[in-house]
Amino acid sequence: MLNCESYIRKRMAIQCLEVLCLAKDHYWKCILQAGTIPSLISLLKSKDIKLECLTLGVLSNISTHDSIVRAFVEAGGIPVLIKLLSMEEPELLSRCAVFLYDISQLDNNQVIIAELDGIPALINLLQYDLQDLLVNVMSCIRVLCKNNKENQLKVKEMMGIEPLVQFLRSDSDVLVAVASAVIAEISRGNMEMQNAIMAANVIDPLIQLLRGRKIGVQVKGATAIEALCEGNTIIQMRFLAKSVTKFLLKLLKAFHLKVKEQGAVTLWALAGQTLKQQKFMAEQIGYNLIIDMLLSPSDKMQCVGGEAVIALSKDSEIHQNQICEGNGIAPLVRLLRSGRIAEGTLLSVIKALGTMCVGL
Repeated sequence: MLNCESYIRKRMAIQCLEVLCLAKDHYWKCILQAGTIPSLISLLKSKDIKLECLTLGVLSNISTHDSIVRAFVEAGGIPVLIKLLSMEEPELLSRCAVFLYDISQLDNNQVIIAELDGIPALINLLQYDLQDLLVNVMSCIRVLCKNNKENQLKVKEMMGIEPLVQFLRSDSDVLVAVASAVIAEISRGNMEMQNAIMAANVIDPLIQLLRGRKIGVQVKGATAIEALCEGNTIIQMRFLAKSVTKFLLKLLKAFHLKVKEQGAVTLWALAGQTLKQQKFMAEQIGYNLIIDMLLSPSDKMQCVGGEAVIALSKDSEIHQNQICEGNGIAPLVRLLRSGRIAEGTLLSVIKALGTMCVGL
């Protein structure tokens, strides 16, 4: 235990650092150049919660700078943070999660944190009933699982799926939105996780939040549905059986481009891999919205629009004629001439034009 005089001096020093970091952005460089990071890590081992909270306050204020994160990791700071996750002080836990969030986005730190049992420690914190803490913890889990199948599976192994799905039923729009974002990230590109999350009864609460009035929450829910349905026919059928299409079409008609974009990509994730299912989805979207997508400045919407044209016009002279009558050729040709079109979208447009011409 620190003696009184030493404690006061260290606390004052940390408070001064915290004020400086908040006041002038360039002071973080002084901290780095002065070799202060190892000293701050020592304070995180002090077993004094107030000092540890103050220290984490300093670190979390400057942890957006890559060089600070690297210095902290090189000085052996990650195991110290993970050990602090076993404490029972919510403020300390919340600041730890914020700092780990920043750390996990850099270099190979996702793997290091997972190897040091950071994911079980974070999942254990989902039992708290404190919104700020839960938001920081779930956000950290999300970035740890981004494009990392091993970490995604650790969430399943540590029984983390059930509490995340439960948060979809929360009265807090913030918790619902954050939980949806985590579910999207832990299921993306991982069929085992998709099926495990489906088994946790995720479909009904996701559809329920699409029924709500908060656009931000609806978009997060649509993102989760997209990730769950991508390449998974069984889950696609489960959502389609619940008439989810009509709710997603409302997003496609929204004012904001990002909302429209998410509605489009989620609908096409539900369209699956078979021509029959894709044709059904394209018919649900309709000619007018498909052409609107082709005219959109969004690459994702243009690509979905092209794929929808392919699905409709393949082996169907009726659809080919109706797309022509609806002035669907002009936006395809405009995209073909564009010098800024993405390669995937360009291929979709070329195939769409080719499919339109077959049989005529």
